[in-house]
Amino acid sequence: MIPRALLLLLLLLPAVPTRADSFQSWAARAERAMREKNEPAALEAYSNAIDSWVPSNGKAAKARALRRRAALRERRGDDAGALADYSASVALARDAKAYHARGLLLLKAGRVESAISDFYRAVALDIRYGAAYADRARAYERQGDKQFAAEDYRHACALGVREACAKARALKPARRRASRAEPPARRTAPTAKAPAGSPAAPRRAAR
Repeated sequence: MIPRALLLLLLLLPAVPTRADSFQSWAARAERAMREKNEPAALEAYSNAIDSWVPSNGKAAKARALRRRAALRERRGDDAGALADYSASVALARDAKAYHARGLLLLKAGRVESAISDFYRAVALDIRYGAAYADRARAYERQGDKQFAAEDYRHACALGVREACAKARALKPARRRASRAEPPARRTAPTAKAPAGSPAAPRRAAR
């Protein structure tokens, strides 16, 4: 039999986490729930994974879990929670998609300058991120800066964002359109000079 003192000591010791309580296990559960399209279960599992994270699991893994929970929170209408998760994610590991997603939330909240900064960070990490160029153009439009908006729409169009092509055409400078509509100025022919030694034009005889 186990002595009473030893039994009491065992009861007082903190429980050792089981494999089911580990970060990796919760993250795997969350991914399985996502494949099954069970978003509430996925959200809970990602939250448990984040809570059970330890430094040995790696910052990149936690950042990924935060990004995925942020997307779930956003779909459920929890913009504040999603914004907090994206911010925590990019603090651990810079990611173009996380910056873009946070920028969209900031733009939705009317924080245009902050949104533009995040779109800049996104394209700095991925210069072929067409959606980030298009959304930065939208932010510039809100500020009334049509020149920068047109440039970003052209970038997005070149990268395959089709709706950006029409926007780029619509934002062409008005002066160019007006100059094309105006008829070209009429040029007057230069007056020819008579060569030296040539006779002057004859004068009319006086009557």
